[in-house]
Amino acid sequence: MIDKLARTKILFVCTGNTCRSPMAEAIARSLLDGSGDSDDAGADVSVMSAGTSAGSGAPASAENAAALRSIGVEAGEHRSRPLTRQLVAEADFIFTMAGWHRDGVLALDPGAASRTWVLDPDGQDVPDPVGLPQDVYNQTAARLAELIRARLAAMDLLTEPASTEDPQ
Repeated sequence: MIDKLARTKILFVCTGNTCRSPMAEAIARSLLDGSGDSDDAGADVSVMSAGTSAGSGAPASAENAAALRSIGVEAGEHRSRPLTRQLVAEADFIFTMAGWHRDGVLALDPGAASRTWVLDPDGQDVPDPVGLPQDVYNQTAARLAELIRARLAAMDLLTEPASTEDPQ
């Protein structure tokens, strides 16, 4: 019980919890699991996802697994879940794919404002790839990986640098 309480909980939120937020969840888990030594942050971080308009139990879209593989991440099993007040209350950090998802989180719990952000630090929405070609899913996965790596590094949850690119 104490271990459960001590874990950092990260929640990713999109609309249906079948495209963007499951990809974000898988990417974050992969980054945390591969972040370094045996005492890595992955052991102390719980990652989950939900959707503002999600039903329960739908699988991730078929394109997700291929998009995740394109960036070297295994999709794993996923079943959609709706965003609930309890999920919001349990999360330490909530990252949404769009501004209106953040509004949905805050409608459930206005007190979550200080721990809820749009995933893109610039406040830009991560476009929904649903119904679009596989290359759009691949682009979405690559963009999510970039944003999540930066967020996790800023939270000191990664031992690797946030980017290998020159910051200038």
